[in-house]
Amino acid sequence: MERNAEHHPLHLVPPLYTGILWLSIVGVSWAQREVIVQQGPLYRTVGSHITIWCQVRGYQGPSEQTFQYSIYLPSAPDREVQIVSTKDTAFSYAIFSQRVRSGDIYIERVTGDHTLLHIRQLQERDAGEYECYTPNTDPSFYGSYSAKVNLSVLPDTLEVAMPGQELEKSSGASLEVTCRVSGSSSQHTHLAVSWFLTTEKDVDILSLSRDFVLVPGESFSERFISGDVRMDKLSDSLYRLSIRDLRSSDQGDLFCQGSEWIQDPDGKWTKITEKKSQKTTLKISASRGGDFQVEVEISGPSIRLRSPLEITCSVSAQGLVGGRFHVTWLLNGAMMATWDSSGISSFGTNSTPRGAKRQMSVMRQNQETWTLRIGQTSQQDGGSYLCDVMEEGTRRRRQSPPVSVTIETPESPTPSVALHSNVSVIYEGDSVTLFCQVSRVSESVDVTWLLMGPRGQWVEVASLRRNGAVEAVGEYIQRHVTGHLTAQRLSNGLHSLTLDNMAEGDGGQYSCRLTEFMMRPDDEWRNATYDSNRIQTDVRPLGSELKVVLRSRDQRVRSGAPVGLFCRVSAGYGLQDKLITWFWDFQPTSGSVRTLVNVSGDGGPFWDDSTRGFQGEAQISIVGQTNTLKIYRVQRQHQGAYSCRVTVRKRGVPAPPASASSITMNVNVQLPDKILKVAQENVSGAAGVGGDVVLRCPLEEVGSSAAIYSVSWYHQVAPLSHHNLLYRVSREGVTEYKEGLAERLQVVVAARGNYSLILRSVGPEDAGRYHCQVEEWRLQEDGWRLEALNTSGYLTLTVSAPEDRLSVNRTALTLVAPEGSSLALLCHVLSTSVSGSIFSVSWWKVLVPGHQLLFNASHLGQMVYPREEGLRLQYQRTSQQTFQLRILRTNQGDAGIYYCRIQEWGRAPRGGWYQIGQQRGGNVSVSIRAPGVSPPICLPPSLFYFLLLVFVLFLLLLVGLGWKLLTRWRNKMNTDQRGEGPKTEEAEPIQMQPMKELSH
Repeated sequence: MERNAEHHPLHLVPPLYTGILWLSIVGVSWAQREVIVQQGPLYRTVGSHITIWCQVRGYQGPSEQTFQYSIYLPSAPDREVQIVSTKDTAFSYAIFSQRVRSGDIYIERVTGDHTLLHIRQLQERDAGEYECYTPNTDPSFYGSYSAKVNLSVLPDTLEVAMPGQELEKSSGASLEVTCRVSGSSSQHTHLAVSWFLTTEKDVDILSLSRDFVLVPGESFSERFISGDVRMDKLSDSLYRLSIRDLRSSDQGDLFCQGSEWIQDPDGKWTKITEKKSQKTTLKISASRGGDFQVEVEISGPSIRLRSPLEITCSVSAQGLVGGRFHVTWLLNGAMMATWDSSGISSFGTNSTPRGAKRQMSVMRQNQETWTLRIGQTSQQDGGSYLCDVMEEGTRRRRQSPPVSVTIETPESPTPSVALHSNVSVIYEGDSVTLFCQVSRVSESVDVTWLLMGPRGQWVEVASLRRNGAVEAVGEYIQRHVTGHLTAQRLSNGLHSLTLDNMAEGDGGQYSCRLTEFMMRPDDEWRNATYDSNRIQTDVRPLGSELKVVLRSRDQRVRSGAPVGLFCRVSAGYGLQDKLITWFWDFQPTSGSVRTLVNVSGDGGPFWDDSTRGFQGEAQISIVGQTNTLKIYRVQRQHQGAYSCRVTVRKRGVPAPPASASSITMNVNVQLPDKILKVAQENVSGAAGVGGDVVLRCPLEEVGSSAAIYSVSWYHQVAPLSHHNLLYRVSREGVTEYKEGLAERLQVVVAARGNYSLILRSVGPEDAGRYHCQVEEWRLQEDGWRLEALNTSGYLTLTVSAPEDRLSVNRTALTLVAPEGSSLALLCHVLSTSVSGSIFSVSWWKVLVPGHQLLFNASHLGQMVYPREEGLRLQYQRTSQQTFQLRILRTNQGDAGIYYCRIQEWGRAPRGGWYQIGQQRGGNVSVSIRAPGVSPPICLPPSLFYFLLLVFVLFLLLLVGLGWKLLTRWRNKMNTDQRGEGPKTEEAEPIQMQPMKELSH
């Protein structure tokens, strides 16, 4: 699978990663891909919501990476079960597909390379090893592509219990309720306990955090500090809430909430479960018998902003004489001010600054009446007021019914801000003025102009402060210093920003922002901002609508006649205030483009030094937006392609100029009809390396003696390639030739009109096509004039290399070397193709499949060790035609079949080298003998076959000798048998003679 290949890239392309390892050793490194996942192991409870984050870094490719989440279940730890992917909706396996579709499991993308895996309702079967995988987007495989984390799912053992009941308490009484919170998790967890009061919403009374810290709710903080609200832990699982001096605002539903927390390996505490108890309904009734009542009055239910407000608190009861009371004014449950029986007043946290400035005060009207006075109301003073009074002797506490106060804000129309520009189309270098119209005329406003940046954010350009100062921001400061950015306040709420020398980067959406400053009731300034509409301002480049047109009345001109070229420039903007520079370019028939002349409003014309043939012969004139180049007497040297270029920039602006070019126009010079004929036949020729070639250029007809000829020879490497000048003899006898060929060229003039060029010692680079060109010049009254020109046919030259006679020893060898010793591989040249040749030699090792380069020494002496084992290789040239490669410190990996390859190179006439041929040497079978192993008896294949042949011949000899002996034996036996047979009658008797007679 493709994913497995990405997990194990080193198993796919070992040579590539071997190179990467080598680069890391020598100090070359680059960023590698890395996938990191939330540190584990993680523990969560059944039914809880879990998130697992995963991030990739060091990657290349798109900024938005693909994430895939899988799980390896404990029952099958080697089997991947796919859960969800950011790209493939069909990625999920059946066990998770329904939960993914219902949204119980999903991926939240935090950034392009950072995601969160969400599981809303955790199940027991969700336990396992989770893997986050990101497919490769890099040019090569380098780094890690996945990361894993273990998740254990624990049973939910949290228990929160408080019996549901209804309690009735009198105002000023005390309350005690208990709640049992316990957990029996197998992991180390912390419990947190909180008490809540539900009226219109849940209000936090008091909480014991997971760090065993008591934290009161905002509405009960003062009562917690005074000790009226407290929590006690009675046992390991029993908690008690105590409230003294109950108030009417304490009426509602009480409940207890417990939560269990666990600390992850990264140190972060995570809530793994939470439960609530049943609710206890608490009703607060007024005290009976000898009680007192509290009333509150306000100066009005609706108070205008910045007007005074009085809140009067009074106590009434039968027989109330000389009571000592502690009075507190509350706004939306928060203390504003207090007055105790000693006559000392104090203010709440939010009211202390106003009390210090005497914008808020408390005074006692009589024995039963107290008044809180606010000098100037603000928006924060609106809300529900009540008085809380405590009798110091009995510590009975009573509260008044709440009263509401509304702060009315005088209506003022919202100022409108509009932005418009003085121009609709802007070009580089132009100026633009952005007008910001404000409907409300005030001196307490700042106006800021903004430009939307490339990332969609607003960037400040400049601000016009309420004191008249102009403040530029960032790169616009320098433009303001140099006077190219100005802002001013005009009449009737109109403000302007002028930007000079607009550049292309100044284009975009502009907006105007109004900041209005107003005094708050507490003498502090408050500001409000209002944004205008947006306008699009595009700055067009000067070259976007710049056009250059080149015309001529006649492109075919006879030699000696005048010709005129007309260049006209036009643009979608005015050119009167622009600096225009004109350029005339010329490309001769055989040559490169060069600039003839340039002229601008600052002076000119300026002729180039290489165009002396035009100076005195041509004239430049400019009328309006047309530039005319006129050549009075056209000569052959004026033939070629002409073009006109124009650069435009605004005067005094340092920005780069805009440019535009015309099309090229060819001017052909027609020579007078003269008789000049050169052989037009195309021929072929061949020569060996080092031979001489004669390039003939004969004229079929020779003109009168008044004609002088100029002859040129050209070389073309390929039919469609450029014609390179080889040699030229001008009419004055001046010679011009290609660099480096002076010693190899010789011109021979056999007769007038019969020209030859001898090219000596040709080489492979001299192959190609050759032709000559003849010019006929005649002397006229105004000087020498080219009368005719003609070109010959082509000579196609083939240069053949010497015959390949390279011979290399191809004898197969078998070598056995002990491990750790050195081994020599020889390569011997038996014969060469030419004398003075040089060689390149390389050794190869046969692999299955393919061949591996072991070492290479080029014919120029460059040595290449492609493998890391190059440190164990030693190259030596033992003789002129013998080469040796020695392998040091041999090991078992050096065993195999080796061979060498020889390339023969010859010296070309121009000094270069060309390859003549190449041959491969015989195979060398190398065996490495381990230490302690006796060397095997190995014979070279040639000796083996020789001994086999001798053995066969010996066998044949033995067979032949045996056959001969057997035949002789058989013949003897036949002879003996004939001597012992019956005698015939005609047989003569054999007479025995004495020895003495026989001797005679």
